[in-house]
Parts: sequence; structure tokens; C-alpha cells
Amino acid sequence: MEKIYILGKKPETINELLRTLYSYVTNDNSIFKAIETYSDEECLTPQCSTCKNRSFDDLMCIVNTYFPDTNEATLITELMNLMITGDNNKYFCWIMFCSDIHKPVINYWLEESFARFVRTSDLKLSNEYGDSNYSAAEILSLINIKDYEEMFNTIKQKHEQEIQIETGVPGLS
Repeated sequence: MEKIYILGKKPETINELLRTLYSYVTNDNSIFKAIETYSDEECLTPQCSTCKNRSFDDLMCIVNTYFPDTNEATLITELMNLMITGDNNKYFCWIMFCSDIHKPVINYWLEESFARFVRTSDLKLSNEYGDSNYSAAEILSLINIKDYEEMFNTIKQKHEQEIQIETGVPGLS
């Protein structure tokens, strides 16, 4: 498997790696995308530039560079569990098929935009593999999720439970 590196200290956990990787926010503050990655451990040879949607294939390579025993189900679970916050906003995992690179990609949408998009679209999970080893439907099936609405509801429910645990008050962040 190809090795793909991020600049900086070696992450201690997959969560820390993903938080570092997804630390670039778009100009309109609606989406977090990935930072630049490198083909070499010294981080001198760029592999992919900043502000890109990263494919699940690339994410497997990145995570396996630092955590070689990680499997696909663990990665999608970590991605779904990661909630990025910034300026009192919450950003949630989104997986879609990218027609530019012909692979399923992952980014993090602002909660409001994400919810509006999911509720107003008839998107079905793509069964397209394109140039990928995975389809979006196959990736989510690893954790028994059947469609985008179930994905969104699963993520939202998990994060609401975390807020309740942190504050002791349902719905209070």
C-alpha cells in the first residue's frame, strides 16, 4: 500500500491524524477539506494539495502509513465519529462520489448546510467504483448504514449523545 504523509509530528491516534488532516476550512466556512499531503516521510514531495476532497482509498493509505493495522471498518467508524467544531459551528462527515477523480471522497460539512442538503436531495448512495477500490455504498455498509439519511441521523444522534454526556443536559452544547 502506498504511504502518504502529513506535515508535523507523528499523530498518536487515528482521531488526531484525522483532525490534523481535515484542518482546512473553505472561504465560506461551509466545508472542512484536507490539508496538503506528501509522498515522502520528509514531506518534501507533495502528493496532493490543500483544499481537496480526499478519497477513501487515499485515506486508507494515509491512516495505514501511521497505523498499519487499521482496516476499512475502523477508518469509516473514525471518520463518522469525528465531529469538527469551529466558531461555534459543527461539521459532519459526508461521503460522495467525485466525478473529477472517479472515487468516493470524504469531507466535513457545516451542520446547517449538511442537514439542508440531505433533507432536500434524493441522493442515493453511489454503487460506482470508478477508479476506487470502494463504492460509497460499500464503505457505509461496513458499519451497516444503508443510505445518506441514515448516515446523517446516525452521526447527529451520536453527537447529541456526546453533548448530553458532556453537559448532563439533553440538547445543550
